[in-house]
Amino acid sequence: MNISSNKLKNIGKKIKKNEELTNEEQDLFSYWLNLHFDIMKKMHRHVVDKLKKLGIKNYIIAKRTKRLESISFKLKRYPNFALDRIQDIAGMRIICDNLKDVNSIKNELKKHYQKNISVFKYSNMDDYINEPKNDGYRSYHLIFIDIKTKCKVEIQIRTKLQHSWATAVEIIDMDPYCKIKQGTGKSVYKDFFKLSSALFSRIEGTKIVEPYQNYNIEKIYYFLKILDMRSNILEKLKNSNINENITQDHKDKFYFVVYLDRNKRTNVASYSKDDLNKARKDYNNLEKNKDINVVLISLDSQKKIRKAYPNYYLDGNLFIDNIKKYNN
Repeated sequence: MNISSNKLKNIGKKIKKNEELTNEEQDLFSYWLNLHFDIMKKMHRHVVDKLKKLGIKNYIIAKRTKRLESISFKLKRYPNFALDRIQDIAGMRIICDNLKDVNSIKNELKKHYQKNISVFKYSNMDDYINEPKNDGYRSYHLIFIDIKTKCKVEIQIRTKLQHSWATAVEIIDMDPYCKIKQGTGKSVYKDFFKLSSALFSRIEGTKIVEPYQNYNIEKIYYFLKILDMRSNILEKLKNSNINENITQDHKDKFYFVVYLDRNKRTNVASYSKDDLNKARKDYNNLEKNKDINVVLISLDSQKKIRKAYPNYYLDGNLFIDNIKKYNN
């Protein structure tokens, strides 16, 4: 199936305006998203080979295509942005134990795909570890281009510490009145997460988000405690944890549709490697329901879902533990 840039742009315009796609447009859009999943599977094999070469054994790799809600938000946020220009439709996440492994993977992938461009080509990188986002977010974002299809795949590489922070933010962001990632919400929440990012940066020895560069750990904790007393963020994260609603055997499955329903129950449906179309269809149907939060991901084990996407379990315990761990 040939997909022209103009057709994708027209689909993007409809998504931006919340207009319903025709059956032909929906089929084309689904095919385009599935194409990104195929690219991620190919990149996954390459990444695993690189990890073996580096001798890195402790890691989690997760893959997902961007949610329609997120695509719509990005298109509305950037008026001149076209659908085919979004770089993270295909998104992979590599979570490592420490910053040394994160840097090794980043350097190896960047170096390899700058020289060897027969399958993938390195495009660009956003370094949010050495230059944190204004909200405190930290991670490497590397963009690669699939030579055959010209589709892009984004690889996020981060430490467990950085991942715990990002997870906690996503949990709090499920409150419709607090969207830290979108730059809105209560200032006390935004200040708390900027300070906690500064704490984790201090621990990992990386650049600290402004204006906290000169704060030592003791000073950071002092203000974190004040903000937490005002907002009870840690208590909210602690009380939000829920259990999984297991409805089927997930053994030997490859694709997972994970969704948080209106009753705050986490549901997981699993699919074999040959059932991507069925997974995508079920995902599309669930995504039409605005009362649930859903994601279609690919992992080599169902047991890793909670570690890779703990926000779908409202699980902020790792963040809480990390905050308390360094409070000497």
